[in-house]
Amino acid sequence: MSQKRPQPGERYLHFKNKLYQVLTIAIHSETQEELVIYQALYGNYRVYARPLSMFTSEVDHEKYPHVIQKYRFELVSGAGETSKEPESEAHVSEELPKQPSSEAFITERKTAEQPRSQRRAQFARQPQSTIVRKTPTAPTENGGPGPEALMMAFFDARSYGEKYRILDQMDGQVTNMMINNMAVTMDVVIPEGPLEKRFEELKRCVRTQQRYEMNR
Repeated sequence: MSQKRPQPGERYLHFKNKLYQVLTIAIHSETQEELVIYQALYGNYRVYARPLSMFTSEVDHEKYPHVIQKYRFELVSGAGETSKEPESEAHVSEELPKQPSSEAFITERKTAEQPRSQRRAQFARQPQSTIVRKTPTAPTENGGPGPEALMMAFFDARSYGEKYRILDQMDGQVTNMMINNMAVTMDVVIPEGPLEKRFEELKRCVRTQQRYEMNR
């Protein structure tokens, strides 16, 4: 017996008491097997892939007789919901993309108990193994920095004014995944919708933070 099909943005608790968030469901190019792509919400925020059938399976209680949890991964909260995280460790969670919704196009902010500045600092210290650091940085045809290189520059920018200038350079080159990754570093969620509209919403968030930064 297995759980329901996981959805992007849902948070799951592994039976070893670690918290993860589903990014997407991928298809293996050779075997056509469905794979759950999910990210750790602790430590170095590593990204993992596991067969869907294994992700939704029950715990092997013969191998782990002391485990009370029924499933290998149990749903903690749906996309966009605030979850009650395990009390044994301070798990730091970053908001990831929500599923398409009929609700108004509004940017939602994270409401976890840990201070926002602390979560942002932890994300900025992530090594090359994380999802946002795996993309190539090839230049464009005119010799300028490619969109992935600009995205890396966005992550490293020290001010929101600098971030906004980088976004201007990315106009026409950005993808939905890049928008999602940049939104995570700002601790915001850009809801699903047309790419151009999502990009403008991300720029609006940066402008808002830039004004706040200038007034401090």
